[in-house]
Amino acid sequence: MSILKSGLFRGLRPRVFVLWSIALVFLCTGAALAYGGGDVLHKLRRWQIRRVGDAEARVIMAAAISQQAHDAAGAVTDTGAHLGANALVNMMVPDIAFTDLSGKAGSLSEYRGKILVVSMTSIGCPISKKAVPALGRLAEEFGDGRVEFLLFNPDPGCPRAELEAHALQMPGWRYVNDAEAKLARALSARTTTETFIIDESQTLRYRGALDDRFAVGSVRQSQEFNDYLRDALRTVLNHQKLHHQVTDAPGCVLQLEPLNEAPSAVTYFKQIARFTQANCVECHRPGEAAPFALETYEQVVAKRGMIEYVLEDKIMPPWFADPKYGHWRNARIVSEADRLMFSEWVKAGCPKGNPEDAPTPLTWSTGWCISEPDIVIQMEPQQIPAEGFVEWRIVPADFEVKEDMWIAEAEIRPSAPEVVHHAMLFIEYADDDPRKRTQTRGESGSTGGSEGYWLSYFPGRKCMILPQGHGKLIPRHGRILVQMHYNPNGTPVEDVTRIGFKLLPAPPEREVISGGIVKGDFVIPPNSQPEFVYSKLFTEDVRLVALMPHMHSRGASASVYLKHADGRIETLLDVPKYDFDWQISYEYEEPMLVTKGSRIVIRHSYDNTPANPDNPDPTKEVRHGNATSDEMMINFFEWEPAGSQPATANENRPFQ
Repeated sequence: MSILKSGLFRGLRPRVFVLWSIALVFLCTGAALAYGGGDVLHKLRRWQIRRVGDAEARVIMAAAISQQAHDAAGAVTDTGAHLGANALVNMMVPDIAFTDLSGKAGSLSEYRGKILVVSMTSIGCPISKKAVPALGRLAEEFGDGRVEFLLFNPDPGCPRAELEAHALQMPGWRYVNDAEAKLARALSARTTTETFIIDESQTLRYRGALDDRFAVGSVRQSQEFNDYLRDALRTVLNHQKLHHQVTDAPGCVLQLEPLNEAPSAVTYFKQIARFTQANCVECHRPGEAAPFALETYEQVVAKRGMIEYVLEDKIMPPWFADPKYGHWRNARIVSEADRLMFSEWVKAGCPKGNPEDAPTPLTWSTGWCISEPDIVIQMEPQQIPAEGFVEWRIVPADFEVKEDMWIAEAEIRPSAPEVVHHAMLFIEYADDDPRKRTQTRGESGSTGGSEGYWLSYFPGRKCMILPQGHGKLIPRHGRILVQMHYNPNGTPVEDVTRIGFKLLPAPPEREVISGGIVKGDFVIPPNSQPEFVYSKLFTEDVRLVALMPHMHSRGASASVYLKHADGRIETLLDVPKYDFDWQISYEYEEPMLVTKGSRIVIRHSYDNTPANPDNPDPTKEVRHGNATSDEMMINFFEWEPAGSQPATANENRPFQ
């Protein structure tokens, strides 16, 4: 069906029709753009903007996207190679000898005459951890003697105590530390979660995922999922033909080739240790949010396959803003040269090099990220189950704000960061506070929203340290609330989050203010990929300090544009692939002056289709709401008043 017959133009005013014409011009010139322009062209192809927001916002966005299309011309985007392996399905599995964790010798051939389920596992892989409860239930369900269960852990160098503790979590499975990866290589295992079914004749009948609840960077929120391994096992037990013998098993990528060092200018001590120190170790060390450490040569080599994968696919380090727009002091951008350097090092056999070339070790804080806090608030303990989807919760602080508190530094510090998706601190204003008039219960921290937003925590963003002379206000009698969002990791844990504040002795020269712009009157139809735009007019001069788009699991992309008072249109932020798992605040290197009369335009796109692995239910109509299964269209901002006026507890927002 042609676009002209699709009804997209029906009822559009001439001004909007012109915008559609502009979009079509860029579509027609797509063949002239390099592959790097794909994201922009994709936006233009899907530019079916529902009539939410004002016409001026759409005009500004059209001009901004036009500029992005121009910027994208000639750009280059690399694509990661497909991680393939010989499936071996319907072939006889070679006999492999092993010694299990108890010291007992065994081999695959001893299971002839029975059905054998084999699963790869890993202590450090987060998806492997999440699979632990389901693997335990599977062995219990089919523990009638007809099926045997064998776990292969190819992690090298794991302490014996950790292996034994891991094995205890999965009773019914025989546990093998396949440190030399002989068994994994024999099965051509691809990831740390891959499972296999070998029948009575030692024929491989199934290989792939346990189920489809988890993917790299996402968790299915729906209670409905495909139970691949269990369904395949029942079919094999009934001696029936399997219709799906191979599925993708998302997990940490295994690099099983033996290390045969080749001459290389790149070595661990000379280049790779500096790379991981600069980009990885802040989180990938004991006691932090990352699931495994990357502080030593052995640790990096053990995870080389996964590191190469996340670098190629630009999953890590977590940073989703297009580098063409904005200068961010917290940017985590790995250059293409560094990606290629790591890949070449792996291909060369991971040469270690000369220890004398090692970088000077960095000293990492093991306590507070901020200075020693003047006030520490301990929240009520929170019990996190081993599995399942956990809806976010509001945890009130047992703390009375008796007087205005001016804060120079602040930190939200979970005791179990490995299960914290994000945390957001809100202030619910006192009834006599002028700002209470703009804070309805639906917008306040009591239910989540924008008004009253004060601080956020997510893996990689631990604390707020303001520049000299700046401060943030917690007003007298304000109620401190923390919105906690947890992701179970396969083991039940307790989290006791603490909040630390470093106080200023007097009001600062400049106040940093947090708040948000919300659009709530949108509707996302079932099986759709809509985009919405809206705008606000600045009524005073301000300096923008940070921007943070916020959506839920259907969020696909976000952009922020600015039409300056002099008519110039500028892209402030472009996030072409929004990720709900990373609530990133994009912090300016230097505050950006926005003058009175400028208009800010927000564009969010959503994916409510089955193609979105995070989508709870693509058949449902979705509206604004606080539950993760609902959606939001919020842009949080931090700003400071322009000029030299003193800090104030003014209720007014600088836009309308």
